[in-house]
Amino acid sequence: MLETLQAKNTSNNDGLHMIKETELAQMLGYTLTQIRRQLKDLRPFLARHGEPLRLCKDDHVVVTPVGLAVLKRAKELADLCLTQREIRARLRAEFGYAADPTSALREERQAQLQRRLKILEDTVGQLEKYLVTRETELANFKNALAKLETSRPGQAVSSVAQATVSSGHSPVANMIKAVLAGVVGTGAMTILSMLAPLMGLPAMDVPRMLASFMGQWVGFVSLPLGWVMHAMIGIVLALVYAYVFASTLPGPGWVRGMIYGLGPWLMAQLVIMPMMDMGLFASATGSALPALASLLGHLVYGLVVGGIYGKVERSTC
Repeated sequence: MLETLQAKNTSNNDGLHMIKETELAQMLGYTLTQIRRQLKDLRPFLARHGEPLRLCKDDHVVVTPVGLAVLKRAKELADLCLTQREIRARLRAEFGYAADPTSALREERQAQLQRRLKILEDTVGQLEKYLVTRETELANFKNALAKLETSRPGQAVSSVAQATVSSGHSPVANMIKAVLAGVVGTGAMTILSMLAPLMGLPAMDVPRMLASFMGQWVGFVSLPLGWVMHAMIGIVLALVYAYVFASTLPGPGWVRGMIYGLGPWLMAQLVIMPMMDMGLFASATGSALPALASLLGHLVYGLVVGGIYGKVERSTC
């Protein structure tokens, strides 16, 4: 085979030979379609083991003599109905190739995972700092109200002031705080959905999905309308949490919020996803990752809403 190659084709001092695909297929017993598929499948394998294999634009192939021997042996193994994985394993064993000749690829992947983890840790750290700031402001507000009460001895505090001292906010302030919690929680969920691909999860572009869904009813797709719907849903869910669940669920604020976040997530998986032709828990996609990404987003939303809003008595809502 090598003698035929040297007689018909050019070579250089590095042992690289150039040959047409059609002649290579005829020499090795492939059809043209088979040799092209085999070249595509084995090119990364040969490159990892230092056997150059280049595909030229004029239907020529540049390959080493050992690479040619590998291609010929791959044809024989393929005729035995072995899978590509089994073929590569046999080639490694017969030609003395190591299963992992270099750790560069593994190190690159580890570095990439570390970068993604660092981004996630920075995001969580920023959320924690924001929650601590809000809790500090709430504590300062309660202390100011307590000082105001003690500065008027002998005078009864009104019922509204009593409710404010016990909960930290008046009913109007509670509503404003719930709206703020909904906006911030929706923003945190949106940021997390954008970072989902960095964690190996599918991107969940909720505003675009809502815009497409609304387009079925209004006759046109408007991305700004999707963003408005996304924000309104986040605010409404935060108000429902404030008026119904903030004083009934157990645990600190952020735990109550995460428990509450399971409710909207289940509603999305059981109602919204089927309406978007994605099936229950996005089963039509053939993967559980979309449902997992949605669960993570709703838990973060609940954590932020619960952490910002805190706990109020039912009478103050």
